[in-house]
Amino acid sequence: MSALDTQIGGGHYKGMKIQPMEYSMKNGLDACQHTAIKYISRFREKGGIQDLEKAKHCIDMLIEFERQRLDEVEQIGQRHEATPNVLEFDEARIDRIAASHGDGEHYAEDMNDPANWRAGDLVERTTDGISWTKGNLYRIGSGGMVTDDAGVICKPLNHNWRFHSRPSN
Repeated sequence: MSALDTQIGGGHYKGMKIQPMEYSMKNGLDACQHTAIKYISRFREKGGIQDLEKAKHCIDMLIEFERQRLDEVEQIGQRHEATPNVLEFDEARIDRIAASHGDGEHYAEDMNDPANWRAGDLVERTTDGISWTKGNLYRIGSGGMVTDDAGVICKPLNHNWRFHSRPSN
């Protein structure tokens, strides 16, 4: 028996071919998207016009959050337009690594501590995420944010990242 076969407090979802929660989970929807769909799907069986008003409120919040996100992405993109592509071939760095006899690059700071990372450093993703792929390299931007190589996707640093390298200038 699936948890979707049980409904606590009513039966307004049980008659649906696919319940809003199942649809939302299978499609990776966020909380605002899911809640709006939930209210729209059930309004005739449960809350009537009030459920439609709740759905509209969720959509208004989603619009507000999306505008904020797009503003942040635009601001970060503008800051990184002048940033050189640190993923380009760096002959001096290759020579430094070769001179270490396979022991890798060495840094004065403890690079396991994100507090020692700085803008321009490359970090590796240690888990998969919505916009992030495990094993891929990303650049740290200003304010401790992680950006993709185009400099437009951002996410605060957390335990899902590992230091990779510091490109030479």
